[in-house]
Formats: sequence, structure tokens, C-alpha cells
Amino acid sequence: MTRYDDAITKMSMLLKERNVCLHSRKAHEKCYQELREYLLATNKCYSYDEVRKWLREVVKKQESSAGFIAKWNYVDQLEELINTGTVLQDNLLLTKSNYQKLSESLRAELDMYIKSCEEKYTKRTNELLKIHCSKFLIFLQSHGINSVCKISCDIVCKFFEYEMPINPDERYVILSNSRLLLQYYVDMGKCEPVLPLLLEEDIHKYAILLEEDNLRAFTALQETCVCKAREVYDVIDFFVQEFENLGYKDTAKHNAAHITKCLYAFLSVNNLHYNIGIAELWYQRIESLVGSSYHAWIRIINLFDFYIQRKKFDPLKNYSFRKARDWKYPLWCSLAVNAYLDWLRRSFHSEGTIRSYKYVVYNFCDFLLQKKLNSFEELDRNLINEFLRIDLHSTVNGTSGRNSVLRQFITFLEDNNYLADRTIHGVIPAKFAHPRKIITVLSDEQISHINEYRKTCNSPIELRDAAMVMIGLKLGFRSSDVINLKLSDIDWVNKKISITQYKTKVPISLPLSVDVGNAVFRYLKYGRPECDNPHVFVRHKAPYGILSGKICSNALNRILSAVTDGSFVKFHTLRKTFATSILKNNAGIERVIDALGHQDPTTVNVYLTYDELHMRKCALSLDEMSIPMGGAAK
Repeated sequence: MTRYDDAITKMSMLLKERNVCLHSRKAHEKCYQELREYLLATNKCYSYDEVRKWLREVVKKQESSAGFIAKWNYVDQLEELINTGTVLQDNLLLTKSNYQKLSESLRAELDMYIKSCEEKYTKRTNELLKIHCSKFLIFLQSHGINSVCKISCDIVCKFFEYEMPINPDERYVILSNSRLLLQYYVDMGKCEPVLPLLLEEDIHKYAILLEEDNLRAFTALQETCVCKAREVYDVIDFFVQEFENLGYKDTAKHNAAHITKCLYAFLSVNNLHYNIGIAELWYQRIESLVGSSYHAWIRIINLFDFYIQRKKFDPLKNYSFRKARDWKYPLWCSLAVNAYLDWLRRSFHSEGTIRSYKYVVYNFCDFLLQKKLNSFEELDRNLINEFLRIDLHSTVNGTSGRNSVLRQFITFLEDNNYLADRTIHGVIPAKFAHPRKIITVLSDEQISHINEYRKTCNSPIELRDAAMVMIGLKLGFRSSDVINLKLSDIDWVNKKISITQYKTKVPISLPLSVDVGNAVFRYLKYGRPECDNPHVFVRHKAPYGILSGKICSNALNRILSAVTDGSFVKFHTLRKTFATSILKNNAGIERVIDALGHQDPTTVNVYLTYDELHMRKCALSLDEMSIPMGGAAK
């Protein structure tokens, strides 16, 4: 065994001298160690005959063909070293090159690339680079491509999915080198940027190629396209830079780049343009691959949509969408639904309104598919009535809203020749009477607890919670007005807060009471992080952007956790409490109207119903209630 051990030592030194990579050297060593153990176990001396016997044992163990071929090459190299004292360079490369089989044009393109790598890599690395890239180019040549300018997404995807008779590590190396080759051609302006991306495992799996029927559902959305696929790629770097400018960590920047590149690859492979509807449908098809990163993907997709249209985004806005369901629908259904949604967008409905309409339409379509319909032409009044009976809502408002959307959708189907009967929408009731409920306000105990909390809180989050809740309790601000409150809205000299209400766009100006002023001042001085954001309330982690509306309700419930039974209290309860407190102090209904910023006096009548005792005291004149007097004569 001494002769064998000496040969292994020399081989190890030779591999190192020839700049063979560490991974390959370890693979050699492992092979030679396994052979050594076999010789010791069988009490045999080294000979090539014994090597062949060992190789036959390797085959019996059903080792992979790639692994077997590699070991065969390793022992052949060892035998060559023992017999000649060295190993030819070509034999060390293990893989035969297809370079000479390439057409003259492809060989010239490869030579240009290898020449550009001479200063970056060692001679051996460049030799391996030529071998691996030749595999890719010979594949292109076998498919009739003799110019890099003619490389398409389809052919690159075929190469990625091609089952190479090699081990996974070598496959990875070939794909990596082929990707670098394509990137070189991209930099030279000879290829589209999507091509090297399609050779990355983490991008290729999301660039799904749609079948014809599914593709039609996507192309139906392209009437409202925002931009072409290449334009998506051109803004990716700027989009990622926006993350860096706002102080996001490297993980967020990486996710932003990765997800948008995946979207770009999908659009390019299927020759689609971009809009948010197409992005949503794409996401539904790859959702199972995303795993626990669901929220990150949703957020990035919607941030990107906002950015690509406005070249900026609000980093703290709740960018989300309901999971689309229409991609599972048959073509006759999805085309009609997408056409309706496009009509809504062209009618300048907000995305929030469109999402709520989607929910109704999707529920209706799910019902029709359960009934085995094959076309909207099969829809009749009995089916609509059955749906109305089983699609229950907990409130009259919910039922009325459902009916309104459904009437509009069916009317759209009638107007666009999806239905034969042009009157079928008439079966849906238009409106229901809305019952009036006694409103819920905070108890005296809860109000007292909030006031005490304001005096004792200390941490930055506690100070923020107290300031927001005090503004809601003492000024009647909605949560949207609280989170949109700016530093410039507060007049400390004249002790006033002046805003334009987010919901109604009505300007109001209210006195800044001492307790509210103290709460806001303490937060600004001891709780608010130093940042350039003009809003009063901001996130306490970078980027210091505007908060979401739900933070206000969360703040209220954190404060009230010690004096509630665990039930959730909406922030709007503070506005109701504020309005009723005005009435308790015997102020007129006009004072409530002014304080709340309502334009329609009738909208504040609900605050007259906060309890039975005060309802008896709030009788209004007929003039105040806008009821005509004078009997039948008038």
C-alpha cells in the first residue's frame, strides 16, 4: 500500500499545482480513500485489475451514473500518474469539450467572451469556462440557433430543464457559467436581460410558462396595461434604491430585487405587458412556491405597482390585495369577470372599491360553478334568488351592498351580451330599511383610566398611544385624521388644531385643550424618533414613515386592556364618546355638527341615541328636523 499512498500524495500535490478547485480535490481524495478501504478489506495490493473489480462493486451499489463516471475518471488519472509520473491537462478536465463542434459564428462569440475573462480568472478556470459554455452553445446549435442575437426565452428554458447526464454539482457549474455568458451578451446589447435570469433556479421556477387557455385570461387584462415587460426591468434598480434611501435593511432590498425580477421574467416568457391585475394572477399561480414569505411578496408586488406608476411609494402604507380566485375559473367566467373589473377601473373606481366588488362577484361565480354552469347564458332568476338566500350577511348594510354590486355586475353582463335576458337584474332587491341602533360609547371608568394612563405612561410607544387616544377622545378625530395629522396642523401659539378631514375633505379647526396638548407635547419631546417625516405620529423603526389606520385601535385597546372584558374596542368609539359628551354638557346639535365637521345635519342624529335617558331630553322642533309643517294645506 506504500506505493499506492505515495501515488495519492503526488496526485494531491499535482491537483493543487494545476489550480484544481478545492471541491474537485476533495472529490478525488474521497474516491481514493474509498478505493484504499476496499483494498485493505479484501487484502489486495493495488493494480488496475483490482481497480476494475472495485468499480464493478460501485455499480452494484447502484450509485448514480454521474458519480460512477467521475470515480472512473479519478482512478484513470491515478493510473496515468503511476505509469507516466504526470497527468495530461486535458485528462484533468474530465469533460470533453464541444468547442470544436461549434459553428464558426458561435465559436467567435465564445472566444470573445473567454478573452474578456483572461484577467479575471486563472488559465485553468478559463479552460473549464470554455468547456461548460460550449455545452450551452452546442445545445443552441442543435436547435438551429447560430447567433446569440437569436436566443429566445423558450430555448433558454429548454436548456435549463434539459436533463444533463452529469452530477448536480457539475450541472450547477454549467448553468452558472452559461448565465455569466448570457450576461456578457446582455451587457454587449446582443440579448434581452431576461435570458440570464432564466438560468437562476430561484427565478426560473417563478417564470411559469402559461398554457394557451390560461394565457387568454391574462391577455384579456392587457387593455389597461401600465407598461411593457422591458420597462419593468428598467426600473428595478431604481425601485431597490428607494428601499435603501428609506433605510431598509439588506434583506428587504434583496427581496425587492428578487421578486420584481421574477415578475419581469414571467412577463417576458409569456410575452405579456404589466399591470397590477396580471401581477395578482401571476402571484396566485406561484403562491405555493412562496411559502412563509407570503406577506413579503404581497407587499413588494403592491409597492412596485405604486412605484412604477408614481416613481415613489409610501413605505408604511398597507399594500395588500385579496387573494384572487378568478384564475381557477373556466375561461367563460374569468373573461367576463376581468372585463367587468377593467370597466370599473376605466370608470375611475378606487382600488379599495374594486376589491370589495371582487369579493361579491367571486362569491357569485363560485356559486354558479357549484351549480355546474357552463356559460352565463344559463343564468336564470331562480339561480339568483337561490344565491341571495344562501349568501347571508350579518347586517342590513352588508346585504344591501351585496345586492347593489350584484345588480351592477349582472347589468354589465346584459349590456355586453353575456346574457340573453336583459331584465334578469330586476329580480335583485335594490334597498332595505336600515335599523337604527343605540350607539356604543366609553364608560366613565374607561375614560378615567385613559386620563390616568396619560399621566403615568413613559415609554415611546406608550406616549404615542396616549397622544393618539387623547386626540380621538377630546377632539373626535377619526383614525385616518390622527395618522395623517402633520406637525404644521398644530398651532401651539393660538392653541388650535386645524385639519382637512381625510374622509369628507371638510376643513375643521378645534381648540387644543391642555390635556391633549400635554399628551402630544410629551410624545414629541420624549417619544417620537428624530426624522424628517412631517407627520406627528410615525413608526419607531426605520424607515420612519406614516402609520397604518389599525394602529389607532390597537393603541386604544392596549390602554383599555386593564378595564375591559377582552372585547375589542374600535377607535371610532372615541368619536362617538366625544359627540355624546358635547350633548351631555347641554350643547346644541349645531355644536356637534361643527365639532365633527359634518356637512349633512341629519348624519349627526345618530348621536342622539346614545342612551334612553338622554333620548327623552333631546326632542327637537319640527323645524330642526326639517319636517314641513302646516298639514295637508302645505
